[in-house]
Order: sequence, then structure tokens, then C-alpha cells
Amino acid sequence: MLPRLVLLTIFLACSVQSAPRQPYYYGQVGSRQGYGGPNSLEEPTIPKEIKPNFFDRAVFRQPLSDRMVEPGRSTTFICKVRDMAGNSLVWEKDGRVLFVDNYRVTWSGKLHAAKRRGEYLLRVFHVSKEEEGNYTCVVNSDPPQRSTGQLKVDGFLCPRRRSGMFPDPKDCSRYYVCQDGRVKAERGYCPDGLVFDAGRKLCDKPAIVPRPCGLSYHGEKPGPKSGWYL
Repeated sequence: MLPRLVLLTIFLACSVQSAPRQPYYYGQVGSRQGYGGPNSLEEPTIPKEIKPNFFDRAVFRQPLSDRMVEPGRSTTFICKVRDMAGNSLVWEKDGRVLFVDNYRVTWSGKLHAAKRRGEYLLRVFHVSKEEEGNYTCVVNSDPPQRSTGQLKVDGFLCPRRRSGMFPDPKDCSRYYVCQDGRVKAERGYCPDGLVFDAGRKLCDKPAIVPRPCGLSYHGEKPGPKSGWYL
């Protein structure tokens, strides 16, 4: 009896012994063997072309224009963009970020960014030589779109609310025409060899024009009434 039970046990063990398992690799087409039946996996498909999900390229309706401003005055750069398409707008000065949209990045009490009826504004208050430079409006698309305008601070500030002709404090051969405290026209130039006389509002020889532009001292006898009248 005992030998029969031993033989039966050996027979059952041999009958349930599984076949050797074959190696299986991820992505293999076909059935897994030795894992309880067929379980096929489709071969992964790779797209022939991957299209980046970038926003459409923005277009400037009007590029930034250069600004010539008197010291102490204020000016505004206007950036007009068509189809922002969800992109951000960045203001830069000489490559340094000032604002992202309307959020201030670089602190300055003289700068303010705003948006008005589809236009992006950068206001520069009470300009001085420190505010001179290149101001850029950047649309943060791919690739970025840029428009740059230069701010130039003129070296002359008209006396407030006054009109007339005033000498350039840095160059006696030049003068400015002011009206109600603002420069009315381009600076004027005296003919070669002459300097501007602020008192008589004309160009004359340096020997006749009072100091600091001329060589004559105040209190001396006035020279002849000659000169280049304007």
C-alpha cells in the first residue's frame, strides 16, 4: 500500500510541474509564457513629429519710439501688441528686467507700468541722467518678440513758466527757445567764433559778451552795440 502512495505522489508532482519560463521584455509582442495564460502587449507607438504647444507669435502694432526729455520732466513708452495669446509682457532697461506684466521686479519710485485698452504703458517720472538708456518691451513668446526705444535726457531745463531765449549752460555757442517753461524748438547755434549773450538775446564776440560765456566783466563799460541778432 505504501509503495502505491509514494508512486502516486511522484506522478502528481511531475504532472503539475510547469515548463521553463521564457524571458519577457517590456514591449514584447506576444504572450507571456508561464504566467498563467496569454497576456499580449501592443508595441508602443512613437509619433513621427512632436509639435511644441507654444502660443502664437505676437505682433507689434507699433514699435517703441525714442524719447528726448528735459531733466525733471516725465515721459511714457507705449507698447502696442496684437494677439498676446496668453503670453506675458516684460519691460526691460538695458537688459535688466523692470516689470513682468504689471508686477514690479526692480524697485524704482520713478517707474510705473500699466495696461490701458490693449496698450502697455511704462511711465518714467522726473527723469535725470540715471534714467537714460534703452527701454525694451518684450513679449515672452517663443521666440521672444522685442521692441526697443531710447530715452535721452536733454541737458537743458527751461525756467518754469517762462518764455524767451536762454543760453545752454554747458556750451555758450548754443541757446534754447522756451515757451511757458518748455523747450519750443531745437537748440540754436551761434555762428563760428560768437557766443550767446543772455542779456541782449543775441550772439556776439566773446570780448563783448559778459562772463561766464564772454570775457567782459559786469560793471565795465558796455561794448559797442554790435552782434548777430536773432
